[in-house]
Amino acid sequence: MITPLLGIIDTAVLTRAGTTADIAGVALAGAVFSLLYWSLGFLRMSLAGLVAQADGAADEAGVRAHLVQGVAIGFSVGLLLLLLRMPIADLSGTLMARGSNTSEDALAAMQSYIHIRLLAAPFAIAFFAGIGWLTGQGRVGLMMGVIVFVTLTNAVLDIYFVMGLGMGVEGIALGTAIAEGVGALLMGAVILFVLMRRGGVRRDWVPARMRENLKGVLALNADIFIRTFSLAVVFAYFTRAGGQFGDLTVAANQVLMHLLLSAGLLLDGPAIAAETMVGKALGSYSDKSRRLQEAVRSTAALAAVAAVAMTIALFILGKPILNLIAPDGGASADLHAEAWRYYVWAAISPLMMVGPFQMDGIYIGATRGAALRNSMVGACLLFAFGVWLLVPLMGNHGLWLSFGFFMAGRAAFLALAWRGFAKLTAA
Repeated sequence: MITPLLGIIDTAVLTRAGTTADIAGVALAGAVFSLLYWSLGFLRMSLAGLVAQADGAADEAGVRAHLVQGVAIGFSVGLLLLLLRMPIADLSGTLMARGSNTSEDALAAMQSYIHIRLLAAPFAIAFFAGIGWLTGQGRVGLMMGVIVFVTLTNAVLDIYFVMGLGMGVEGIALGTAIAEGVGALLMGAVILFVLMRRGGVRRDWVPARMRENLKGVLALNADIFIRTFSLAVVFAYFTRAGGQFGDLTVAANQVLMHLLLSAGLLLDGPAIAAETMVGKALGSYSDKSRRLQEAVRSTAALAAVAAVAMTIALFILGKPILNLIAPDGGASADLHAEAWRYYVWAAISPLMMVGPFQMDGIYIGATRGAALRNSMVGACLLFAFGVWLLVPLMGNHGLWLSFGFFMAGRAAFLALAWRGFAKLTAA
């Protein structure tokens, strides 16, 4: 959830104190981190569903056991990424350079960014588990408070390191890494606060429960990992495919993708509500079907209104919004013009995303990992077909249209699975 906000800040600072190659390098690094971090977003999603169901069943020991499981898995995986950061950076450089017109300066900037930001990997990924644990309980206010604090911290550090000390891409990476570390510490404090509100820090820690159903938790995580890894591959390939058009198009696509994902954060509100409400409905002991239908209807209506409102706002405020990230003048004038050329895709993005986001929320709350996995794989095939057919005909517009097919496919495949899921729930 926090990645798009950090990315918008990074790009906005670099357009004022960096080069096009710097922005392209951070865009390429962002593609790598989408593979590394977004793939590990399964921790947030699986934990949200599991905790919501445990909370709905008034299973306090289960709520706490899932917290331990999630944080332990997240920190361990993050530690592995930290230890492997040098080969990860080297391999990323090789893969991103192959068949691309991206400059050597952009590739060097990408590798430098990866080296530095992975220093915070254990904290960043454990942070995902904390977000999922809060989401499952419906504590959205606390969750958003932590995210806003991390975002502001990152903004201040980026400005200081890049515009104050002239550190360039290294300053961007260092600022983001420090913000992620601070965010993890704050998340720990928030978790302690929530535990106090749930009856105290010392109660209901049952070691057997932490080991219980670990196989099922890992199986759910495996399904959602495949789902999120497939999603990350699409985003990474999208960035890499833009590289055939040069650094300027890569940088412009990155600006627009940050706008798209930031709009997605607002759509995450109804989706997160669906995760919590659906999970609690299925975790309850009575009237599951009615409560499930109410959760789906109420959150879907809110999501539809939000998507239409954001689309209208993005069309009306397009130029001012784009000027905040890439000013129409000075060193960023060419970037602004290139981003404006494809801006329509960012403007209609809420309409593209509302369906898959909302369906994801429903299935995450229901912990239906296999359906999430299968729908994502099918949507990836649609994206690949679109890239093969449309990019040679339409260039970068074809790349964006293929991305639209990908989003539509995610929603369509989950909708096709809905009837069987609803019948199973009613039974």
